[in-house]
Amino acid sequence: TGATWVEGLMDRSPNALPITSFGSPTWGNTGRTFDTGKTISLGNVTLLDFERTNSFTLFIWVRFDSVATDQRLISKHITTGDIPGWELALSSQKLEFALFNDISPANYLQVNSIETLSAAIFQSLAVTYDGSSTAAGVTLYRNATSLTENIVENSLSLSIQNSAPVRISGRGVSMELPILGIAGEALIYNRALLAQEITQTYNATKWRYGV
Repeated sequence: TGATWVEGLMDRSPNALPITSFGSPTWGNTGRTFDTGKTISLGNVTLLDFERTNSFTLFIWVRFDSVATDQRLISKHITTGDIPGWELALSSQKLEFALFNDISPANYLQVNSIETLSAAIFQSLAVTYDGSSTAAGVTLYRNATSLTENIVENSLSLSIQNSAPVRISGRGVSMELPILGIAGEALIYNRALLAQEITQTYNATKWRYGV
């Protein structure tokens, strides 16, 4: 899939998906600055409405102003009712990936990094997921290095598809838990990238962020 957004809110993949900003996140040399009410939306696109049996990859460059507040980096997630969806997030200062059908009764997959993330520096954060519906199919990365993982929940067996928009910064219609800081390039692939492909993507994009 390879959707990505840059200065002109352009999807540079062959899909040329429409991209809209809300709240006017301002553009700088290294990305857009987000806080409450600011988000990028790709809409509710079928192409990115992944099922739990689909493999995919999420990749984003981000500089947090603070890691003390939970933030949703890339998501397609309903936040009311049965809350189906997927998200890559900063949660309790750690990188988190989750696939939801429902919280209660528990039918979801959630994996967090053991390592904590840092504020005030640019870092690339990524997850690959192999479509197995299990935590074993998840790999988290920071700066192209795989992170040690903690399995929070591993009970997913039902659909995660939903009608929410795909968001860079925040989740759901209410745009809750936005990025507090700067987000640079964001990429979504409809397959699980290999470790060497994560490294290649990191090396090809790091020049912008002074890494």
